Amino acid sequence: MQSGKKELKKVNARVEKWRKMLPNIEQLIQTKNEKLKTRIRKGIPDGIRLKVWPHLGQIEALKKKYINQGYNCLIKQADFPYETDIDADLNRTFPNHQLFRDQKNTGIESLKNVLKAVSLTHEDMGYCQGLNFIAAAFMIYINDEESYYMIISLLENYDCKKMYEDVASIRKQLFVHDHLVEKFLPDISEHFEKYGIESITFGTSWYMTLFSSVLPFQYFLRIMDIFFFEKWKIIYRVALAMLKLKKKRLLNAKTFEEIFLVLKDFSEYENNTIDQDKFFKVACKDFIFSKTLIVELEQQFDVLNPPNENKKKNRPLQSRAKESEKLIIEDQHKIQEQQQQQQQEQQANLNLSHNENIEEKKDQDVNNFQIQQQQIENLSKLKVKESSQLKNLKQQLVLQHKPSSESNGNLSPSYTNENKEQFTIPKLYD
Repeated sequence: MQSGKKELKKVNARVEKWRKMLPNIEQLIQTKNEKLKTRIRKGIPDGIRLKVWPHLGQIEALKKKYINQGYNCLIKQADFPYETDIDADLNRTFPNHQLFRDQKNTGIESLKNVLKAVSLTHEDMGYCQGLNFIAAAFMIYINDEESYYMIISLLENYDCKKMYEDVASIRKQLFVHDHLVEKFLPDISEHFEKYGIESITFGTSWYMTLFSSVLPFQYFLRIMDIFFFEKWKIIYRVALAMLKLKKKRLLNAKTFEEIFLVLKDFSEYENNTIDQDKFFKVACKDFIFSKTLIVELEQQFDVLNPPNENKKKNRPLQSRAKESEKLIIEDQHKIQEQQQQQQQEQQANLNLSHNENIEEKKDQDVNNFQIQQQQIENLSKLKVKESSQLKNLKQQLVLQHKPSSESNGNLSPSYTNENKEQFTIPKLYD
């Protein structure tokens, strides 16, 4: 009871501090105020977030920009190029959440309208898988129109459009991710390399949904708090924090499958095994790097992967969802190939070990046979020698006790019944 009152008092104190900052929020954002940065990292209180997000996302400027084609006008359009692709993703989006659980729910229709409006606003980009999770996560917290403008802000003000416009560009984010893992978590990087774990097999959904598809809702809200102020650095830091907090389990996993299962398991977040404040403290304090480093790594990627000169600049409208699905299928095939290769290597090692055991047994058998032959040969020589000795002894006794001509056929005086035992032939074996 006492601890509950203390926590409530702490929350109220934070809310009061934010209320005092609100009149000057625009200026604080523009000047990148350090106190504002610190408070955002601690999480914007729920009652204050709805007032702060529009300032962070520059929503009023976007509403003026699209005043002639606002949200309500866009959703009234009867036909649009990406309807089939959007419909296919609706039931895959947070199917356990009450807002999107049933096709008849208004949440499903609202989600379709938001995605429709986004695809019509940026027709050159269209629709891409990943946007559905971000849109739905916003809709749980704010209304449909505000969710639409928040996504437009992400696309235009936070360089997210590049990621969705060309799905393969996700590889650039993962290139940066891999180098940061190598820099800050070298043991995990080496472990992944040893077992053939590539970031594209698990990181695609992390980055393309800004973690909305994998982390609990409250985590997504706090990630967005920081992202709207600090941009992409927090996305990389969250990914690093997730790996660091799974480090022990990852390093204890000794096969591709075991590692992959650990990477796909987020139960520690769902059951609150990991403290939320601790998570963001790890993300923001343990991984310090500059924006310059990200830019340099992106430039390295561009040098290693030059753009296709033959790529058409004005290609016809087509579904980015299909491109994303193709990329996911390729990743799945890659995972299967790695698993098959690992299984083949394990079988080859088993066969090699079996063959080595057979050869070793053969060598032992040959060695034992040679020893037995030597023993037989030695025993034969001993028997021959003993047989020769016995024969010589018999001959000596015969010669010694041969009857003389003078004794008229009687035994020699030295071989009488009284002393014959002393001339008994000795036994060679007891």
